[in-house]
Amino acid sequence: MMGNRFGKGQMRPGLTVAQDAELKKIDQEAVLGLLGPVPDSLAYKVHEIEKHFHNVDRWLGEHSSRSAEDDCGEINVMTPFQSDAENDGYGPWLCVIGLNDLPVQTGMVKYDLHHLVVTDVELGADLAIHKIQIAFGTGTAGDAYSAGQYTDVPPFIPERGAAFSVMDINMPRNTGGVYKSWLRHWVDSVNTGTMDFFAGIHAYPG
Repeated sequence: MMGNRFGKGQMRPGLTVAQDAELKKIDQEAVLGLLGPVPDSLAYKVHEIEKHFHNVDRWLGEHSSRSAEDDCGEINVMTPFQSDAENDGYGPWLCVIGLNDLPVQTGMVKYDLHHLVVTDVELGADLAIHKIQIAFGTGTAGDAYSAGQYTDVPPFIPERGAAFSVMDINMPRNTGGVYKSWLRHWVDSVNTGTMDFFAGIHAYPG
């Protein structure tokens, strides 16, 4: 039966001490992962992926005391965000994560938006196609969009009164307290049209 013939503390023949130490990090020694100093290291990337899939969720709604782009969203609230579309086009950017909104967990310095839950839409827009964009950056939403720092959510039809519309979000991890996040939406062939939603995030230690 084939297996690992070299237990912890045993050195593989033909290797230097340094080489053997590096190999042991694969399956015999703890690594720093997201707390490591090299973001492009294998250990960092593996831990990043693992924490994206096996993490806890925190859901943000409208901040009880919204203040420009400092206080936009908070956890443990039952008031959803509400964005508004233009006439058959994207409406204004709405800040959903401000500079003071994170961290929501002690020691967690980075985040990504991973889900949206749409809880209601304006009557007349309920059977129309909706498109959502989410921008992220350190300046304005317009600056972020111009720099390509945004992601598109797949188009969807909310169907008012039916089950919640839940959407996955793909975006890079960003540093809380430095990066802000904004959302805007467009309702096909409809003049305006509000959309109520909550935003779910994953948080990371580094």
